[in-house]
Amino acid sequence: MKRNPAEISPSTTQAIRRLGENVRLARRRRRERQSDVAARMGVSVNTLAALESGKPGVSLGTLATALLCLGLLDRLERVADPGEDDIALLVEGESLPKRIHPKRSIV
Repeated sequence: MKRNPAEISPSTTQAIRRLGENVRLARRRRRERQSDVAARMGVSVNTLAALESGKPGVSLGTLATALLCLGLLDRLERVADPGEDDIALLVEGESLPKRIHPKRSIV
């Protein structure tokens, strides 16, 4: 039985589409054909084309492999870098104590 895909918001769909376009642009700037990159990735040309078209069903592993083949894998690691997460840093900062009391010595 085929599963129905989860509903994806328009903003998420647009972001995935831009991501695919960026992968396509990176490949084209390197003057590489889809067939050559797909062969190095170990996927079909149709799978690479789906990634570049922003199809939401393409796996994260396929994206990571494409980035590896294009020399961009380090950028994937920065996507959810905790040091770059402004919202989390703000929330964390709000939960820090306002004062630090000196420890009392036991004599």
